[in-house]
Amino acid sequence: SSAKAVFPKAKIFISRESEGDIAFEILRTYQADILVMAGTGCIAQGKNHEKSMVVGGWGRDIGDEGSGYSIGIMAINRALKELDSGKQDLSILTKELLPFKTPFNFKDISEYAQKRDFARSCLPKTRQEIARIAKTVANCAEKGCQLSQEILKENGKEIAKWIELLAKRLEVENPKVVINGG
Repeated sequence: SSAKAVFPKAKIFISRESEGDIAFEILRTYQADILVMAGTGCIAQGKNHEKSMVVGGWGRDIGDEGSGYSIGIMAINRALKELDSGKQDLSILTKELLPFKTPFNFKDISEYAQKRDFARSCLPKTRQEIARIAKTVANCAEKGCQLSQEILKENGKEIAKWIELLAKRLEVENPKVVINGG
């Protein structure tokens, strides 16, 4: 590997998040029961004595609730629906994500199709780009955007469900939880 070339005497350990090695080290360091890692993806892991488990982290196509990607894709979806709704006052979030300041309201279908295509071309394409929208959602929520606040609450509730599930399965009544993200 390229790291081995730079650091020839280093011991290099490669691990997947879902295998839990790094997560369990974080749990030990913080003397916690449950760790939620919420970044582009999201996964929760827990350990109680010899019992350890993982929940979530199924990936963007199946379910990555609480992740930056989940927040981003939800924001895009809701912003596009808001444009389609004809609602006169677009949310702060929709105005931040899309180059339109008023909702779609066209009599000519070809003009409508052109605007939709343009809107689609302005949206991020990669998983990482979509996940970065989470920061915009958080900033808009701080400015009082109700739509952004709802998106964050929905994803936060999903993370809370994972914590609750892990605590129950690990038989921990009042778990100490660490949430880590990037």
